[in-house]
Amino acid sequence: MNPIADVIPPVLTGVPADTTVQCDSVPAPAGVTANDNCDGKVTVTETEKRTDGSCPNTYTLVRTWTASDSATPPNTVTATQTIHVQDTTPPSLSSANSALSTCLWPPNHKYYFFNDLSIFNNHVVDNCPGPITIGFVSCKSSQPDNTHGHNRRLLAATGGNQGDGETTQDCVFEGGILKVRAERSGQNQSPRVYSLSFTYTDQCGNVLTTNNNQIQVPHDIKDVPGPCLAANN
Repeated sequence: MNPIADVIPPVLTGVPADTTVQCDSVPAPAGVTANDNCDGKVTVTETEKRTDGSCPNTYTLVRTWTASDSATPPNTVTATQTIHVQDTTPPSLSSANSALSTCLWPPNHKYYFFNDLSIFNNHVVDNCPGPITIGFVSCKSSQPDNTHGHNRRLLAATGGNQGDGETTQDCVFEGGILKVRAERSGQNQSPRVYSLSFTYTDQCGNVLTTNNNQIQVPHDIKDVPGPCLAANN
């Protein structure tokens, strides 16, 4: 009588299809099971191999599930899932109104040096881990620089152009340092508002551009909204 041979491998169940996901949506390993025609339920082993891509949050995962029965030699089955992980989402504001809003006081015509731009980075988040790099784009002022704002005759001659009348280059970015001058028009009752625009770049080169950071120089001490930065350069 011929012996009965087991030549049928186990059957894997629950192996997911290949997929492409964002770096914050990588699925957990699936609970793959295996059943054998002779042994019933058998153990499944899982391995995962990562291959890095062009940036830290772009990579490929290959998950492999293997099961063997007790035959001699064992019958083995293997299945894989390939997950392409990408980061194509730029950073975003943590809330619709989030930004840095601060003030300079007193208006002593001096610069305040922002040596570290990270102070403007506390309201930006990214969907994937890793640092966000901030870059300066522009600084716009609600009041012009030196246009004789303190001279009433010249003020009338220029059609009411209320500049600060003292200095130029009141908001400049040099050598990685943002310099903002504590200066405002003596004639304009409104505060001077510097509107700052920055880029925020994640590790995979996705960029957010904002223009909602503001620095104010109040017209009068009674208009000071709270603790201000003191310019001393």
